[in-house]
Amino acid sequence: SCETHPLFVDLINDCRALFTPESEDRELYNASWSQPIVNMSALLNSSQTVEEWSLSNYSPWHFYPDKAVGMWGHATSLPSSGYIWVLGSMYEEAKDSLAEMVDARWLDARTRALFVEWTSYNANTNLFCVVTFLMETPASGGLLKLPEVRAVRLHRYAANYKLFVILCEILFVVALFFVMYREYVRYKPIGIRKYLSDKWNLLEIAIIVNCIVSAGLYIYRYVITRQLFKQMR
Repeated sequence: SCETHPLFVDLINDCRALFTPESEDRELYNASWSQPIVNMSALLNSSQTVEEWSLSNYSPWHFYPDKAVGMWGHATSLPSSGYIWVLGSMYEEAKDSLAEMVDARWLDARTRALFVEWTSYNANTNLFCVVTFLMETPASGGLLKLPEVRAVRLHRYAANYKLFVILCEILFVVALFFVMYREYVRYKPIGIRKYLSDKWNLLEIAIIVNCIVSAGLYIYRYVITRQLFKQMR
């Protein structure tokens, strides 16, 4: 993937460049990195894209584009796109899958980063622990490790605090509508120009907008979370 300097041609037979988004491999392969899918058009339907075909025909040898935010490693910034090997959710299944990965030589000299991701749930604290373990292999050799652990609460309506959380959310919505109505009553008789001339009114508008955006993001998060839980079931 790079050219060896003429002074070291006799000493170094192979050269591996640094990772860049432009040098990322985006090809689709057949059970080996040496067997790329050449005639892709023969596999696609009339209205199907390559990405849609890859998603409907999962394979660890298929490239999958960005679906999430990337991650900063020790050597460079890494995107979330790439090739995915599913280990499974059970120990024996993951063990067999790892053995299959090694036999297939899925990791080779061209691999620049390996993300190992899993999620665990603690019912006592109602917390999901999302773990991302990054292992980078820079062009200079070696292995750089970077763990990232995040604890998130996705089940907001837990048994002990369910009514309290719902009550707080209802009070928030009631307070938001009250403030909006109050500002409407203040704006109506004086007009928009005079109303906006007061900096405190601008502050009230900013607070209302932030509250509306927060409520919208919360609803969006709730819907996405429910959809993901349905997929997991």
